[in-house]
Amino acid sequence: MSDYEPLDIAQHLNGGLDALGADATAEIGPCHFRGLPFDVSGDPSRCFISLDGDSEPVGIPVGNSASRVIFAHRLLATEIDDGGPVGIHVADYVFSLANGQRHVVPVRERFEIGSVPTDSFRGASGLPFLAVTDGKHRLLPRREG
Repeated sequence: MSDYEPLDIAQHLNGGLDALGADATAEIGPCHFRGLPFDVSGDPSRCFISLDGDSEPVGIPVGNSASRVIFAHRLLATEIDDGGPVGIHVADYVFSLANGQRHVVPVRERFEIGSVPTDSFRGASGLPFLAVTDGKHRLLPRREG
């Protein structure tokens, strides 16, 4: 058993690349983000769990002892660029333990989750404070535009 194992979420997949917008792209299929394995479906029409304010909760059993559970998630819409507030509660992760305890972890915009900038204007100011991107930062080419 490796230190990190991707969970099987196949039965909950209900969204595809089209949910990200017309020109948006995302890595699909088995992949690594920051060196951690994620088993993203390779089917571009059904590769994500897509939720909105009317969605029912999704339960994903872990089935093992875990010291950390890491999510690859993103927010599809934001009002921050139009002057909206930071820290709006957008979801909860609820962890139900074998001993009956439940831990509710709030997910707030610009803290635990953020939208992906579609332009260079927002840049790093749009990144969440308490989360990391899926890849390392890199320098842009020096002699190209």
